[in-house]
Amino acid sequence: MKRGDVDTRSPNLVVRFNEQRFSESEIRALLDIVRPYTEVHASKEYTFSIDLPTILTIVIVLWSSYFAKGFFTKVGEKLGEEVGSDAVQGYRKLKEAVAGLLRRKAGASPCILRFELVSERKLEIHGKVESSSEKELEQAFDTLESLVVMAEDDAREVRETTGEAVVEVHYHYQPNPRSWIMTYGLTSNGRIIRLAEG
Repeated sequence: MKRGDVDTRSPNLVVRFNEQRFSESEIRALLDIVRPYTEVHASKEYTFSIDLPTILTIVIVLWSSYFAKGFFTKVGEKLGEEVGSDAVQGYRKLKEAVAGLLRRKAGASPCILRFELVSERKLEIHGKVESSSEKELEQAFDTLESLVVMAEDDAREVRETTGEAVVEVHYHYQPNPRSWIMTYGLTSNGRIIRLAEG
């Protein structure tokens, strides 16, 4: 899927942040963890209020085959070559660093971790995690493959029942049990859809 704010031609990771809440050095430290394994970028989310919740957005651009190979639980492959245990350790450090930074910045309030998963397919997947638990924030990273599978199934269901193509789908994370709940989807003609539960 082509986007103006991120390069979708090759795998990369973008961290979007509110400069009222996070310093550039804090975000640079996150990016440095995974810099040896993929291209990384940071971008600022411009806001006019400091009263917004503590939010960090992780945009992950991967080819869809990476999700099928279990990229987020095994770290998968890097451009067709097996990645060693150092990349697995780097991924683990990234999860811990993101969760720790969000918790420190949010204090006693819940914080929000947003994922945007983008691939060459015409489906953009958004996941939102709202929690005050570092463990829950970390665990959400490990459910990203199941989120991709669910989103593709939901998009297929909408296409089969309505004939409309879904281009963007949004989910909210439930920690107990670990699962993603669809909040809404957007079709190619701009219609907002929701799947009936059950």
